[in-house]
Amino acid sequence: MMRQLGPPTIFLTLSPAETRWPELIVILKEDLDGKEITEQVANSMNYQEKVRLDKNDPVTVARNFEYRMRRLFNVIKQDCSVFRENNLIDFYIRTEFHQCGSPHLHCLLWLNDAPIYREETENSEVIEFIDNA
Repeated sequence: MMRQLGPPTIFLTLSPAETRWPELIVILKEDLDGKEITEQVANSMNYQEKVRLDKNDPVTVARNFEYRMRRLFNVIKQDCSVFRENNLIDFYIRTEFHQCGSPHLHCLLWLNDAPIYREETENSEVIEFIDNA
């Protein structure tokens, strides 16, 4: 990809915030404990209980994270995304898992007409691009 597209514009790492996703906690509570709760109850649960739920069903947590990331990239790929006039040309995603089973992504993004960083110059175009992003 680097030979064809050049250096990537952005390196991005995304990690889940499983304990802060009430809809996920609701699903985990029902799956693991057989209890139906509301998102309000999930929000008020203590951190240790949320962690217990996350650790006991890493597959559901990973699937939920993957679903959220697919939705995020569907938005990023749109012409009216956060990158505005520098639309996404291509991307590479690598998913990794921590020992506890928690997923995270490492992504390379190539944007249209983005300036390229060069060590031997002032890179004022790159600085302006970052400031305006």
